Amino acid sequence: MDQKTFNISDMVLRVFPALAGGFLGTGVFLLMFLFLQSPANENIENIVFSIFSIIVISFVGGISSNVLASVFLTIADGGKFQNKATSVINVFFLNILIFLATLPFLIISKENALYISGIYFIFSAMISALVLSIDSNGRLSVMESAGVVFSGFFLMLGFIKLFESGGEAMLAILLFIIPFSWLIISLFMGLGELFESLLRR
Repeated sequence: MDQKTFNISDMVLRVFPALAGGFLGTGVFLLMFLFLQSPANENIENIVFSIFSIIVISFVGGISSNVLASVFLTIADGGKFQNKATSVINVFFLNILIFLATLPFLIISKENALYISGIYFIFSAMISALVLSIDSNGRLSVMESAGVVFSGFFLMLGFIKLFESGGEAMLAILLFIIPFSWLIISLFMGLGELFESLLRR
C-alpha cells in the first residue's frame, strides 16, 4: 500500500498539538512555582526550599509538557502511529529516567539550578520527539530524527546564549522555553518528514 504523501499543510497542522502540549506544561510549571514559592527571606531554610522548588517544577513541568505534547501529536496524526498508548508510555518512562539522571546536577548546581532545568526541558523534549519519530509506523524516519536532533542542539545553544545574558529574566525564559522547544522541534520534525517524502517521489 502506498504511503500518504506528507505535505506542508500536514507539517503546519502538526505544530499546533505540540505547541498546545508545551503551553499546558508551562501552565503546570507556573502553578507549581506559585504554589512552592518561598518567602522573600534570606536564610538557609529558604535557599534549600528554593532548590527543592526548582526540582519539583522541573519534574512536573517537564514530564507534563512532554507527555501532553506526545498525546496531542499521536491523536492529531493518528495514522502515523500504530500504537499510540505505547508511544506515550515510552515517552513517560524515558522522561522519568532523564529526570533521575538530571536530579544530581540540580541538587549540586545551587545558583545554576535554573540553567540545568532549562537544559533538562530542552533535552527531554528532544528525546520525547525522537521516541515518537522512531515509534511512528514501526520504522525509523532518518530525516525526521535528524531534524529532531538538529533542532535540539540548536535550542540548547540558543538557551546557553540567553542564560549568559539573561540575569533576572531567567524564570521568564524558562516559562517560554517549553512551548518554544516543542514549536521548533515539531517544525524540524515536519521538515525532515517533508524532505523524506519528496525523496520518495
